[in-house]
This record gives sequence, structure tokens and C-alpha cells, in this order.
Amino acid sequence: MASYGREDLFVEYLSLQYALYMSCFVCVLGGAFFLATALFVQRDREQTEKLIRGLFVSAVFFGMDE
Repeated sequence: MASYGREDLFVEYLSLQYALYMSCFVCVLGGAFFLATALFVQRDREQTEKLIRGLFVSAVFFGMDE
């Protein structure tokens, strides 16, 4: 077994602590990107529904049957 000095144990503790914080940071960052993507998808869906409704109304109004 390797013997660790006091400094080595402290460095190992800090590296484990940084690794723990890094995974939390990555999860928060991923959640933020997921929320942003969901908002963009929702906005695009609303725009598409408006476009489809507009085309449908104009087709019915002008008698353009497909």
C-alpha cells in the first residue's frame, strides 16, 4: 500500500470535492439548455399552428380545395 502524506490527502480531498461540484454544475447547465430548447419548441409550435390555421382559413375562404 502506498503511504499518503497529509498534503496528498488534502489534494485528493480537494479533487474529489471539485469533481462533486463539477457534476452539479453540468446538471444545472443541462437543465438550463433543456428549458431553453423547450421554450423554443413551444414558440415554434405556436407559430406553425398559426400558419396552418391561416392557410386553412384562406383555403376555405377562397375555395381552394386540395
